[in-house]
Amino acid sequence: MDNKILLVEDDIDISNNIKTFLSLNGFKVVQAFSAGDTFDIFDEKEISLIILDLMLPDMFGSEILKVLRARGIKIPILVLSALSEEHNKVSLLELGADDYLTKPFGMKELLARIKSLIRRKDGFGLVAEKGPFRVDREKSQIHFHGNLMNLTATEYKLLLFLFENSGRTFSREKLIDKVWGEEYFVEARMVDVYIRRLREKIEADPSNPQILKTRRGFGYVLEI
Repeated sequence: MDNKILLVEDDIDISNNIKTFLSLNGFKVVQAFSAGDTFDIFDEKEISLIILDLMLPDMFGSEILKVLRARGIKIPILVLSALSEEHNKVSLLELGADDYLTKPFGMKELLARIKSLIRRKDGFGLVAEKGPFRVDREKSQIHFHGNLMNLTATEYKLLLFLFENSGRTFSREKLIDKVWGEEYFVEARMVDVYIRRLREKIEADPSNPQILKTRRGFGYVLEI
């Protein structure tokens, strides 16, 4: 597991305990003990998730949360706090927190929350965003640059598969197997037809695709 977590917690003992536990479970943990540390580290390192304590010596965690979201940073943020009242949780979620864990908490629960947030970040939740796409699996909808796409059932399945595997190249045969299934007889050229249809809906110039590309001799890849 290559996910790197930024742990923002001013209590050194708590921070070290969390770091040790998460390290044993395959995560890389970078520690910050103040708001200043947080912004310095964040500028330098590629972070997959932030664990953010609310009570810091130089700035409230809620203010850090607002700053990060104001910068357009979409990394999942899990807030830790001793404040358990519902209105505190609601206000933090409205500020942009992705989840909230009340102290004291169990390490196994912390791990479960982290894994859930990373799955959602990587596109395995019901709703996922990546590049210009927003996928809602529950509604079987895909938005492109904020606009709902008008897709047939097959176009949806094909685009969803490519979205979930963005950056990977698939041959026509592999796409037939993964999207249509072995029980259907689909000619390879039909894949080209559906690829062309999708390009007409997402490419500024379908004849010169910049998102749904062809790797000659290998297949198709969605680059986002």
